[in-house]
Amino acid sequence: MATVLVVTTIIFLLGYFSLMTVIPKGKQNFRYINGHIVLESNYIFDTGADISVLYEKEGLSLPVAATLISDIHKKKRLKPLYFVDRKLETQNAEIHFICLIDSVFYRPDKSVLGIIGMNVIQRANWHFSFRDSTIEALPLHTSIKIPKDALCLKYRNRLFPCTSIDIEGEKYRQILIDMGYSLEFFLDEKNMKSIQKCRFVEPKQELISGLLGQQQVDVFKYDTLYVNDKQYSNVRIDGGERNLIGLGFMRRFDHLFWDSRHRKVYLWNE
Repeated sequence: MATVLVVTTIIFLLGYFSLMTVIPKGKQNFRYINGHIVLESNYIFDTGADISVLYEKEGLSLPVAATLISDIHKKKRLKPLYFVDRKLETQNAEIHFICLIDSVFYRPDKSVLGIIGMNVIQRANWHFSFRDSTIEALPLHTSIKIPKDALCLKYRNRLFPCTSIDIEGEKYRQILIDMGYSLEFFLDEKNMKSIQKCRFVEPKQELISGLLGQQQVDVFKYDTLYVNDKQYSNVRIDGGERNLIGLGFMRRFDHLFWDSRHRKVYLWNE
């Protein structure tokens, strides 16, 4: 059974951004749990979540507001929103957290404490080595050497990093760059019909877990597929309610550089 994480929220809290701070702390290791990147501090790194999340409310005060959560299947639930008045040690940062929720359907492991979302990720640049399973947070003004042939995904919205991708010569827009989605692609019915016209394959049904529940989806597996003018082998696309490019595709590369300042994501091999 495949598992995915998507958290989308509507925040009813003034001064939200001013309460977040991130202090880069250098290179550290990460591990995979059910296909998700889990930091040494036991938080999932999730660019598909606009807010950061705690799985348990132990030690929290009364909620300060409410937030509407929506998962990959567009299941929605209103949840309490808390301000955590303490610093939490994360993979590369000290964070004054605003976070939520005490119970969800899917939690990849009891050791996982929560999710680091875009409200934190946008405060630094991030370099991942998928070969070495390391992550390094860098100040926003800092960059690294990136090969000229690196795949570049551009986005505009700092909390909802959506990009455009080309599949089999067709342009698909508003695709969320979601490192919390453990598989490769998740596309809605309209986009899947377009791809199937070019490259038909018979789909199979599979049960996918979202943050708030499970759902059967169509799974399309292609022997080869062109993505941004490059051919890839054994590509999987899941059909559903949203449009995502996930960690499964990004792990085809050795390196990822998330450039928050310029709103670009680079992927390349050594």
